[in-house]
Amino acid sequence: GLVTTGIFLAFFYEPSTRLVTFQEQSVPAAFASVLQINELTLGLIARRIHHWSAHIMIAAILVHMGRVYFTGAYKRPRDVNWVIGSGLLLLTVMAAFVGYLLPFDEFAVTATGIGYNIVSSIPWVGTDLANLAFAGPFPNQYTVPRFYGWHVMLIPLLLAGLIGIHLLILFKLK
Repeated sequence: GLVTTGIFLAFFYEPSTRLVTFQEQSVPAAFASVLQINELTLGLIARRIHHWSAHIMIAAILVHMGRVYFTGAYKRPRDVNWVIGSGLLLLTVMAAFVGYLLPFDEFAVTATGIGYNIVSSIPWVGTDLANLAFAGPFPNQYTVPRFYGWHVMLIPLLLAGLIGIHLLILFKLK
């Protein structure tokens, strides 16, 4: 669901904050492209499936990790796989977080701004870390393209690699 709908959405999404005219209003191109996707046949359904599949993926990981924890399956010799699984959870949450900004509506910008402020509040390194992750002080014109790249390229590649390692270790232990 996530990959298929993600590919469909990528065909029509524009990761840019430049202002465009949509229905006689000046709006960011990212937001306008989302509105155009909504008007496509199955466009809104694809967006909703993508959205809810991401929630289900996080819930499934949490249920899986709960089962592993409560059955003690995280102990040796599977302790390395537990760490890799924790990394998979972290990457999945990161994918959801950076994807959340992409519609670039007021709700997404506000929620992402809260994330920026949380990272900025880390003592000593917070401001530098936030500016590195968010391509400068948030909001700015570079954050959406950076988050888009992370959402559709970097994080999925890391997820695929870690899933492969996770499964390889699992099957070697059986």
